[in-house]
Amino acid sequence: LVVVEKEGIFNRLVEDGFCKRIPSVIITGLGYPPLYVRVLVHKISRTLGVPVYGLFDHGPHGVAIHLTYKLGSRRMGGAHAVKDMKFLGLQRNDIDELKLQTHPLSRNDLRAYCSLMNNPFFKREENKRLKNELDSMQATGTKAELQSLFEVSIQHLSHNYLPQQILKHKYI
Repeated sequence: LVVVEKEGIFNRLVEDGFCKRIPSVIITGLGYPPLYVRVLVHKISRTLGVPVYGLFDHGPHGVAIHLTYKLGSRRMGGAHAVKDMKFLGLQRNDIDELKLQTHPLSRNDLRAYCSLMNNPFFKREENKRLKNELDSMQATGTKAELQSLFEVSIQHLSHNYLPQQILKHKYI
């Protein structure tokens, strides 16, 4: 199961026949997911026991959306959390290696970063790699969107990047 942050990326994966090459189901929450999408992802994960990967931007909001799925809602006591969800989104080494376009962090991004740093999730050692990704955003003052992979080629995301990330376990 691949959960995609953005509708445009979701549509690209569908158009490119991603699910035919990598047996999977893809779903989008259109950014911060509504409750019904989180419930669906949780139910599929628990019922079928399939791995769940989250495909998100390399930015504080991408990480925050990932945590919305992974930790569930604080207001609902973590209900519908998908604790085993893997962060499959862009990582700093991908950005550097592929020389992807970045954008400056906005004030809103910096507020999201500060809010995330106060989350006890990032105090645990097993979450250090994701925290390092956040710290790299803050240190460089930049973020990158999944669409930047289209600079490599329009099908790079579905034909190369995503299959390699999944098959070679290049997720967090």
